[in-house]
Amino acid sequence: MIMKKYIFYIIIIVTIISIIISSTFLFSNKELEMRINDVNVQEVSSDQIKEDLDVLVEAIKNTGTDYIVDQRVFNFDIEDFKNKLYKKKKGEYTVRELYEVSKDVLPNKNRHTRLMEPKEILTNKTSLYSGKLESRKMRYDSITIKKNESLNKMLNKSADISNYKNDFFTSSLSNSANGIPTMKILEEGKTAYIKFPTFSINDSYKIPMSYFIEEIKDYDYLIIDILGNTGGKIEPWHDLMSELTSTDLYMEFYVGYRDTEIAKIVKDEALEGKATKGAPGFENLEFEEVQSLPKTMDNINQEDISKLKYYLKIKDKIEAKKKNSFNGKIYLLIDNKCFSSADLFAHYVKYTKFATIVGSPAAGDGTGGIGYLYFPFPNSGFIYQIQCAYGFNDDGSSNFESGTEPDIVAARNKELDYVLNEINKK
Repeated sequence: MIMKKYIFYIIIIVTIISIIISSTFLFSNKELEMRINDVNVQEVSSDQIKEDLDVLVEAIKNTGTDYIVDQRVFNFDIEDFKNKLYKKKKGEYTVRELYEVSKDVLPNKNRHTRLMEPKEILTNKTSLYSGKLESRKMRYDSITIKKNESLNKMLNKSADISNYKNDFFTSSLSNSANGIPTMKILEEGKTAYIKFPTFSINDSYKIPMSYFIEEIKDYDYLIIDILGNTGGKIEPWHDLMSELTSTDLYMEFYVGYRDTEIAKIVKDEALEGKATKGAPGFENLEFEEVQSLPKTMDNINQEDISKLKYYLKIKDKIEAKKKNSFNGKIYLLIDNKCFSSADLFAHYVKYTKFATIVGSPAAGDGTGGIGYLYFPFPNSGFIYQIQCAYGFNDDGSSNFESGTEPDIVAARNKELDYVLNEINKK
């Protein structure tokens, strides 16, 4: 009887120990691996996270061009930002907290400078980890933190994107961008309508759009709607304009770079024709110091330009696909969500007088959206995309600060109604 009692107690003790061990194991796994937006992320130490933050701050401070504008507009200093982070919680951050903090470094939320989501890194693994770095965003293929010694010294790091460890994040994700723009007839024989909610789409739009434009080429009016479009590729609107125009279109715009090692490399690549690799129709015309920008650009901010060294003058050409294309009047609808490629489209339209722009000022960063780099965090595996090109509007003002202005201002959510009313008056 006593023996049975001892056995009973032993069983209870073993069970309790097993539960404790299992719980500890599960807890430690949770500590080592967490999920951020459906992606498993490895935990690292507080010292490693602090090192990652140092890399981020130095990269933005030494390469960022939107940071120049944020310094002036918001009186923002990234060193103060870092110091406050280190004081808060005595610098003891988890990877999840690093992720949350890094998402909101700069005060202006419309920006190309941003933390890449783990799922983006997984989805773009082929281009991000490729030694050739052939994707459009990685066009500066000689600029990796390890390959370039001068950049190495600047950041004092040796992380290498081309040999970047790709097992920080584990999950299988798909991020293929689909979508055919909405194309419809608003009034038979008179008014047609095309809406691009995004330019982050695959090539499935090309054939339907070509057929649609052929069908409506003798209509009186075409309304192109990019309200709420936050950008994406250049190719969709390039294709749209080439289908609609009967003559070749040209645009020139200017992009500034800072006096850093990166700018010197970009200058060399620009002269070799690499700086705009992957952007259709782009040609490098000249790369000079900012003091020689055109005198017609009379709204340049002197504080900003004092922190820039070079400018790249880019000429873009859109070739007409057909001699007999759309013959009617074109309207373009924009709003304050039109960012990056969507703003560059509006900028192009305004420069060439291709259409009448109706709505509210675009969000901007279209002309500057052609130049950004990736900086990997050495420990956590996150990758930060940093804008290194300062886009100018035609008058010299910052395209990051103020986007393309409409020809006609219309109330929000009333842009289409305004255009239809104007058409009905005729």
